[in-house]
Amino acid sequence: MLRKIFLLLEVLLLIIFLRLVLSFKGIDSILKLVKSPYPLFVGNHSLSRNIKAIQIVSRIVPKCTCLIKAAALKIISAAYQDMSLVIGIQKNQHFQSHAWIEIDNQVIFGETANQRLYKSILAIR
Repeated sequence: MLRKIFLLLEVLLLIIFLRLVLSFKGIDSILKLVKSPYPLFVGNHSLSRNIKAIQIVSRIVPKCTCLIKAAALKIISAAYQDMSLVIGIQKNQHFQSHAWIEIDNQVIFGETANQRLYKSILAIR
């Protein structure tokens, strides 16, 4: 129980931090953090627990975008070397972007109903 609480607090701090970085430093700073080879947070080796913690915490942090959630999962799950943060775009009636996490080209976090419409423009492993 204490581990779950610690994980939720860690994810909360990470998401708030990423939200502030995105607001004040921009997307490049987020991408640098995601690419960093040094673990920033302890995290948990259970991918499903990390996903659940991000889903819970993201409900209470304002403007928690798909990029922030995907970056948080990539950072907190640094043990998964085959995990990629993917950013895609689509242009139908207007331009849209979306970020998600893949392992072995399978979306494991952040999938949308119209996922196939997004064309990948960046993948960070």
